[in-house]
Amino acid sequence: IGVDQGDEFIGALPEYQADIRAAQVTAVSGKLWAWPAEQADWLAELTAENSLSQEYLASVVDTYYGLWGAFDSEYGMWGMYIAKTRDDLATTDPQGAAIMANQYFHPYLTYNARIDASFVGDFSLTFNKSLSYTNHAQYLKDVTLTGNKDSNVVANQFDNNITGNAGVNTVVFAGQAAQYQITNKNGVVKVEDLQDDRDGMNTLADIEKLQFSDSIIEVSSL
Repeated sequence: IGVDQGDEFIGALPEYQADIRAAQVTAVSGKLWAWPAEQADWLAELTAENSLSQEYLASVVDTYYGLWGAFDSEYGMWGMYIAKTRDDLATTDPQGAAIMANQYFHPYLTYNARIDASFVGDFSLTFNKSLSYTNHAQYLKDVTLTGNKDSNVVANQFDNNITGNAGVNTVVFAGQAAQYQITNKNGVVKVEDLQDDRDGMNTLADIEKLQFSDSIIEVSSL
């Protein structure tokens, strides 16, 4: 907050800060962000406190990580940002897309998501339009099931770290078993997809079963 209108940036990444500001200026002038009339007073407030770039960046980040994909609007950020999904960014706000392109932010969420103990079923890390939560969950890499219910995890293209709970847990993969290299060393199970851009390298703990498109493998048999 309070850095937008200084003569120069004095932070750790001044060139990156300058890119963010330039993207924000383009977004405001081009009516890509905060253009609805009801945002006028808010924009004036942000301008006065020199925090336009901060709030613009928050909108870009939220869209990039899928927080608005399930929102009932054509646009993201409560209808005030032109890009609703990551795929939208490149075409609707290319400067916004550029500041997210491996300069500072990861393409995936870096925290380990702990799934609530009440969850039962398949928690999908792969986008499924019938499951609204996967608009965001598709960008998770590491998850931990909690509690004791028999729950499963559907892997995605990232190198997942998946930890099971006290129940019987299955990790679901997209391909046939023969298309993966599977190892079990001292209780650490690794499942590597030999096909690019599908299921990645997965490290599993406290998982009982591996489900493939053609078979189910008991981890205890490895």
